[in-house]
Amino acid sequence: MQPTLVCLGAGKSQLLVISKAKELGFQIIAIDRNPTAPGFLLSDVQLELSTHEPGPILRALKKLTSEFNILGVINRSAGPPVLTAATICSSLSLPGVNLEAAQTVIDKGRLMRFCSLNNIPAPLCQSVSTLKDLDVGALTYPCIIKPALSLVGKGGVKLVKQPSELTSAFNEAFQKTFNQRINVEQCIPGDDVSFISFVHQGKLHPLVLLDEINSIDDQGNHFGKGFSIPSKHWRTETGDAIIHASQKLSDALKLDTTVFLVSFRVTPNTAPKVIEIHLDMGGDRILDDLIPNSTNVDFVSYFIQGLAGRFCKQDDMQFSPTAVMFAHGDQPANNKDFSLLKDDSISGLWKKINHFLSLNQG
Repeated sequence: MQPTLVCLGAGKSQLLVISKAKELGFQIIAIDRNPTAPGFLLSDVQLELSTHEPGPILRALKKLTSEFNILGVINRSAGPPVLTAATICSSLSLPGVNLEAAQTVIDKGRLMRFCSLNNIPAPLCQSVSTLKDLDVGALTYPCIIKPALSLVGKGGVKLVKQPSELTSAFNEAFQKTFNQRINVEQCIPGDDVSFISFVHQGKLHPLVLLDEINSIDDQGNHFGKGFSIPSKHWRTETGDAIIHASQKLSDALKLDTTVFLVSFRVTPNTAPKVIEIHLDMGGDRILDDLIPNSTNVDFVSYFIQGLAGRFCKQDDMQFSPTAVMFAHGDQPANNKDFSLLKDDSISGLWKKINHFLSLNQG
């Protein structure tokens, strides 16, 4: 039987991973509730099912195991599909992560508690369902309001500068939450840095750090403006501290085999603090445009092979300074207009980034 992968989702964002998996010789069982999903045209089996509901998917997959040699699950979506991937991998004995780790990672309130219990630096956080459950006396301003579980990037994330803004920000975040819980977090100034790695059979394999470029408007709304690679903190003491904290996280979560993306807030003279974790391959044009224009290492193939149990370590990767910058707006990054910036040095790239930002205010 030909080696086969299950792909959660068959929309535009999944076209990259489906086509790459096909190039690598895998058959694809694609799952999407949209019967006209474009990824279905590239797939060998099409299952019109919700990626949020593992039960029907498992029942369908078990009927296919005699015909297909299923080796793994690939997923680019945050939130419930991460739970679905964990459930499938556990049930079919495929490379993946335990369900408890997946549940912890997708819920930012649960993740903040987990970090606190395991002595991993993270913002102070209250995760509540209603404003009356909030310990207002323990709040300091400014603070950050965000959905504990959201399906839309920075939707509902807001900087609250004073108590009079709290109720409206809470209600706005509640409209975007998937699990009816809201995080009220300590506001920590600094850089947003993301660590990209792969965990294979419990061992962390660092790949690169990138800088996340964000802005906050006068109403406290957060907007993703872009990403640059490699980070200003790559191969520094701060970068080493990020890798160390990520290894500690991976060990505490008992991760086995997964893409492992960790976002940190970096403030001078303090330990980097965990903001969020992704166990999916992600979007934001990082795999689609940013990394391919910075290095000749094929990250998509690397992740796919690893998730299929065919991990091969990548050594001594080199990255040329590159940024992907987005047009203003709150739609998902993969749907935005974007620009690529390049330079011979990180400092030179940041001059171009700051110039781009000055020309694209608003």
